[in-house]
Amino acid sequence: MSDKKVVPIDATCTSCHCDDGVTPEMRAAWAAEGYVPQSIDPSEVGIVVDARGMQPPEPFERTMDALEEVEAGKKVLLVLRREPFPLYRALELNGYQWRTRGLDDGTFEILMWPKGT
Repeated sequence: MSDKKVVPIDATCTSCHCDDGVTPEMRAAWAAEGYVPQSIDPSEVGIVVDARGMQPPEPFERTMDALEEVEAGKKVLLVLRREPFPLYRALELNGYQWRTRGLDDGTFEILMWPKGT
């Protein structure tokens, strides 16, 4: 059993506000499986925000909440199907560092933590 907190996506969503190719079936599968980091050591991660099926501004809001809630010494992992350029400025202004990795399937993993830790 994992001690990581996962912020789930809404698997019941049946509509999409943009044409990103995410189907309700994909949302349900992601919600059921949880997310296993692909390019990051899972032991670093305290909270995973799996936002692959979310529409703005929900990924941003959930990420900022997670950064406030994560236990000391752990990091927040955001998983998206697009690179969140507006988030980077907010992270910088609020004293966070991040590392972004683009995966072969088009998913982005953004690992975030407070500066100086």
